Amino acid sequence: MKYLELSINVFPREPWNEIFVSDLSQIGFESFQDDADGTLKAYIQEPHFSDTDLKLLLEKRKKQINFNYHILLLEEKNWNKEWESQFEPVNVDDCLEIIAPFHIPQLKDAITIVIEPKMTFGTGHHQTTHLICAHLLKYPPKNECVLDMGTGTGVLAILSEILGASAVTAIEIEEWSVENALENIRRNACKRIELIKGSKEQIPNIKYDLIIANINRNVLSAQLPIYASRTKSGGKLLISGFFTTDNKYLIDIARENAFEMVSNNQRDEWSIIQFVKQ
Repeated sequence: MKYLELSINVFPREPWNEIFVSDLSQIGFESFQDDADGTLKAYIQEPHFSDTDLKLLLEKRKKQINFNYHILLLEEKNWNKEWESQFEPVNVDDCLEIIAPFHIPQLKDAITIVIEPKMTFGTGHHQTTHLICAHLLKYPPKNECVLDMGTGTGVLAILSEILGASAVTAIEIEEWSVENALENIRRNACKRIELIKGSKEQIPNIKYDLIIANINRNVLSAQLPIYASRTKSGGKLLISGFFTTDNKYLIDIARENAFEMVSNNQRDEWSIIQFVKQ
């Protein structure tokens, strides 16, 4: 399958590279790379690319910051192999390591999760996945019924089971991510994860002790009402996938849906917020 490569040069590099990552992920770009010279490169499968969506996004940002960009159609190659060659182990507080099948575990007395890297979001490298993993390690969902929305590689669902969740529902809309998540669930010998292809419409009509949603701001704001309807009274909602500048916006919407914030944290400019259902 052919990919399009979008290269963006912007100054200052931070926080604008991170802002463009968030923007582009919302219109289908699935992987990103920061070059040594500060260039941000973003990749999308050719059939998923919308020239109109990209132009609207870039026109909006041109009003705020000056930048240069160009688009290149890449020749077809084994992109999974390319991605695998750059996959480095992830260490979360020396308590969890996320590795590929070709890595050897390095951390003694730590949880090890093996993820087959296939350009699916959620390997643990991104700040938001790291934030949620760290939170789950500190507050394990032992004996809890968990929903993982936008599961990606399945890493958060897998970690939830390892940490003692009684049952985990993992929902993912992209077919290729579903296939990757299923492979990773099996690879880590998980038995209590139900993997569902779909979006909020496929959330089972049950009440959860904990809902995890590592998704972008727009999807979170649209889905908060259904999260509220699927969270037990006193249950928890853990959200990430957005910048700290979006905190107030999402806290206000959550409050409208009977969620009260109990904690928040950040890694670089990315945020994580925990709520409790009133």
